[in-house]
Amino acid sequence: MTVLTTHPALRLLLVAVFAFVPLAGLVGGTPSAQAGNDSDGVGLTVDVAQPTASPRPDASCELPFGKPAGHAQVRVRVRHLKLGSLAQAHVHSTPTLLASGTADADGSVVLNGTLPDDLVVGSHSISLTGIAVDGQAFTQTVLTFTVTAGGLLAAEAPPSAVAASVRTAATPARVAQAPVTGPAAVAAALGSEAVALGGVLTVSGLTVRAVPALTPDGGDVILDFTIRNVSAVPITSSLNFWIDNAVGLPIAQVDDVAVADLAAGETRTATATLSDVGQWTVFSGHVTLTPPATVGGNDLTPVSRDAFIIVPPFFLLLVVALAAGLSLAVRFVLRARRAIRAVPVAAAS
Repeated sequence: MTVLTTHPALRLLLVAVFAFVPLAGLVGGTPSAQAGNDSDGVGLTVDVAQPTASPRPDASCELPFGKPAGHAQVRVRVRHLKLGSLAQAHVHSTPTLLASGTADADGSVVLNGTLPDDLVVGSHSISLTGIAVDGQAFTQTVLTFTVTAGGLLAAEAPPSAVAASVRTAATPARVAQAPVTGPAAVAAALGSEAVALGGVLTVSGLTVRAVPALTPDGGDVILDFTIRNVSAVPITSSLNFWIDNAVGLPIAQVDDVAVADLAAGETRTATATLSDVGQWTVFSGHVTLTPPATVGGNDLTPVSRDAFIIVPPFFLLLVVALAAGLSLAVRFVLRARRAIRAVPVAAAS
C-alpha cells in the first residue's frame, strides 16, 4: 500500500503513525514502514502482518481402563477441524473403524464407538484421521493402551481417561504446583464454586488474573486451579490450560500437566502462566481436569471450568496517545506557519 502527500508536516505525521501501528495479537507477521522519496512526495510501503496461523487439531480419547476390553466404549473428542469435514477413529494394530462423524460449525466432533471383542493381549492404539482448519489432511495417534492377560484395558501412560493431547503451547508457558494446608486456606483455595467429582475429588472454579506489559506482546495471563483428594487412595490426574480471545480464537495453551500422586486428603493448586498473550483485551480462560476413569469403583469423567478477564491494551493506548500527540503537534505547526505567512499580507494592506 502506498500513500502520497506533498506536505512536509503531513509526511512526518504519516511516517510516525505507520511506524507505530500495532499489529498486536497477530502472530506470523512483522509490521514495518519504509519511506522513500519520489517526485510526487513520500511513498510509504507498509508490510501487513499475516493472519494468525490456523490452530492444529486437538484430540483426546476416553477408555474405561480397568474394565474388559471387549465391546468397551470409546469416545474421541476433536476440535479445530475444517467445517463439515469427515473425521474417523480407528483401533490398531489391525486397523478397524471405530466411529466416524462430521465436524460441526465450531469445527468439533465427538466420535463414539466400541472396541472389537477380538483384540489380542498386548499393545494397541487409537488413531484419528481428518481435515485440519487449513484444509490439510492428517492422521495422528491419540491414545495407546494395553489389553492385559486377563482381558482388561490398561493405560500405557499414567492412568487417565484422556490421552495426551496433540496441542502444543503457542506461546511460552510456566506451570507450578503448590500444596495448600490448613482448613481456612483450603476453603479459600477451593472457593464458593467448588464442585465434587464422584465423592473422590473436589475442584475449585478457575481464577484468571493478568500481569499487563507496555509491549506488543501484552504481558502474562495467569490461571489458578485447585484440586482436593477426598478419597482414601492417591490419585494421578492431568490438566489442560488454555485461553481464547473474544471471538474464540485460541491464544495460548499448556497441556498434559500431570497432577501426580495427589495423596488422600491433600489439596494442591496448579498455576499456569501463559506469556506474550497480545493485545486482545478480552480473554476467556479454561482448564480441563482429566481424572482416572475409575477410583474405588466410582466412575469419573473430565470436568472443565471457565472464566474471563478484561486486560486493558496498554500498548494500543500508548500508541493512540502518541498518534494524538503527533497530530496535535502537526496542527500547531501548520497553524503557526499560516500565521507567519499572514503577517506580510496584513502589513501590506
